[in-house]
Amino acid sequence: MSDRVGQTGRQGRKRRIVILGGGVGAMTAAYGLTSAPGWKDQYEVVLYTLGWRLGGKGASGRNADVAQRIEEHGLHVWMGHYENAFRMMRQVYAELGRRRGAPLATLEEAFKKQSLITLFERTPQGWVDWNFHFPTNAKEPGQGEGMEPHSLADALDRGLQLLVDQLRGAPGAGLAAATPPPESLPAQVEGVMRSLGLPLLPRLGAPGIGRTLQLAQQLAARLPRGQGAQDSNHLQAILWLIEEAWGRLSARVVRQWEDSAVRKLWSVLELGLVIARGILRDRVLETGFNGIDGEDFRAWLARHGASDFTLYRAPLVPGMYALLFAYVKGDPAHQSLAAGVATRFLLRMGITYKGAIFYKMRAGMGDVVFAPLYEVLKRRGVEFHFFHKVDQLRVNSLTRNIDRVEMTRQVTLKDPAAGYQPLVDVLGLPCWPDRPRYEQLVEGEQLQASRINLESAWAPRGKSEQYLTLERGRDYDLLVMGISLGAFPHVAGELMEHSPRWQRMVEALQTNQTMGVQLWLSRSLEGLGWQEEPTVSTTYAEPVNTYADMSQLLPREPWPAGTVRNLAYFTAPFTDAPEIPPFTDTDFPRREHARLKEIALRWFREWTGALWPHATGYNPTALNWELLVDLDGARRGVDRFDSQFWKANIDPSERYVLSLPGSTEARLGSHDSGYNGLYLAGDWTLTGLNCGCVEAAVMSGLQAAQAISGTPAHISGESDF
Repeated sequence: MSDRVGQTGRQGRKRRIVILGGGVGAMTAAYGLTSAPGWKDQYEVVLYTLGWRLGGKGASGRNADVAQRIEEHGLHVWMGHYENAFRMMRQVYAELGRRRGAPLATLEEAFKKQSLITLFERTPQGWVDWNFHFPTNAKEPGQGEGMEPHSLADALDRGLQLLVDQLRGAPGAGLAAATPPPESLPAQVEGVMRSLGLPLLPRLGAPGIGRTLQLAQQLAARLPRGQGAQDSNHLQAILWLIEEAWGRLSARVVRQWEDSAVRKLWSVLELGLVIARGILRDRVLETGFNGIDGEDFRAWLARHGASDFTLYRAPLVPGMYALLFAYVKGDPAHQSLAAGVATRFLLRMGITYKGAIFYKMRAGMGDVVFAPLYEVLKRRGVEFHFFHKVDQLRVNSLTRNIDRVEMTRQVTLKDPAAGYQPLVDVLGLPCWPDRPRYEQLVEGEQLQASRINLESAWAPRGKSEQYLTLERGRDYDLLVMGISLGAFPHVAGELMEHSPRWQRMVEALQTNQTMGVQLWLSRSLEGLGWQEEPTVSTTYAEPVNTYADMSQLLPREPWPAGTVRNLAYFTAPFTDAPEIPPFTDTDFPRREHARLKEIALRWFREWTGALWPHATGYNPTALNWELLVDLDGARRGVDRFDSQFWKANIDPSERYVLSLPGSTEARLGSHDSGYNGLYLAGDWTLTGLNCGCVEAAVMSGLQAAQAISGTPAHISGESDF
């Protein structure tokens, strides 16, 4: 089903490509298609999106009623290994060409390096911070060559080197001394090393088992790069050294060690050694990580010897489940994550990042990513239609075509010829508002008075809504499905009905709800009692397990001087309601909003003190509500929480796509929809990451564009090899 740009539509006209959805995958598909040489001579690109803004799960809005503050779906940080996403945005900012001195004129001004990551261990004595200060490097994401391993052998080599580095100058000197290397090596291991010309005693030796790991790393460095069978004697020699180091480490009991630095080192080493052991034992070097995706991450680690301490109490493994929102139906008691997805993501995050391990944005994701992307695509000639809700895709089961797209036009524009102008200026920066620009809508006064949320599936139907149908051959030649998977049972029922593969994909992946809570506080981070630099943290107390200081956003929010001194974001999976009602139950969003409020209030009463010891009042565990900034000044006590922002992400297209065991093989590729002229774009497709994140969605959008136009020629990280 190739549809290259050289082919034109009926009667010699340009092909019309319609993109459904406004999230990362859909927008990237538009970007990729319009980056192809000579694209305007071959086709037109048209994008339809729900409501008044772009962004999908990454959308943000400015609240004009409260100091134009940034309100988001949750916490959005980018990672230094998001090579495709940064490359796209680097090119977008260059093409945008903002004048020097303008707000966030360059990519470097828009993104801020974040090197401190905090994980929390819960002990009988209380919460213990595991602070990881990841060093920066001179690389720049999205520029030059990617840092992804050229093969899994390369990843094994780098990973073992990191473990050796952990033992050099580590605080756990006693642990290192208690884990001596073997006095001699088996003849098989010696034989492999001699055949490769490697010394039996490593130079610049690390202490204890570090010397054993150095030998394993030196052997891994000599493995052939690329996919294919490896020399079994070579692999067995590495495996023997890894298992020797792991066995000596496992002989040490750390559960009762009081030194948290030693527990941290022990867990890092065990996790690294168990992952290396699993990679070698399960022949991942030959098959790739997809081959172990049928097993849960914890189960896979346990099968290769990980202790309960590492699996459950130490925060590294729980941190991966929290990072990828891997809670079935949002339930912390039901965690599930494909082993290959987790291991691949962990390795890429830790060993392939450029510049810094994380990056924070210096404004909302809508301001930093989607506004520039929209402006560039608009200049290129992409046609945008806001306020269009997809109701159903209609399938011709005989021809395997999508014959019609049934839609609802939600509003009437006062000036259809001019089109909807979505952005507003905030301190010189183009931004998305948190509501429609009612002055451009015929129904604006009515919508403003009713406060109907046009992005909600549970919004009551408006009298002015109009039904329309896009027809294949008349309104489009090719379709790009950029709507998120959670909406498929509602808009793609016929695709699922006529394709067991579609049905299986939706059932295998599953989705969950998420939450976001934002607090604006009158004390600085130091005044709240946080002793470290600003952090991104997770594995804190459920059910609100993730926190980040986001005070770098405050210069982009025009608060009255001296009112706000700190901005905190919290996010986590949000447990599903006992029953998700039909869309006719228009009160459901209000109930979920209230439910999240009660959860948040209970959490801040119980867990603030351990996070911010100076942010409490007479109750040493509870937040001092008077620290919350309320511009009205009329609220007191817990009522001040109503002046803050929280969001329950309950809509089908907002739900987070899970990476459950067995789900990878059920994913469809961007070019592999099984329907003629239909391409797929979203983090739910088969991408090479196969998890819910910006980079996976960008990869998918580029893959859709590549399948249609042949551009781009290369997408980083599509394969483990």
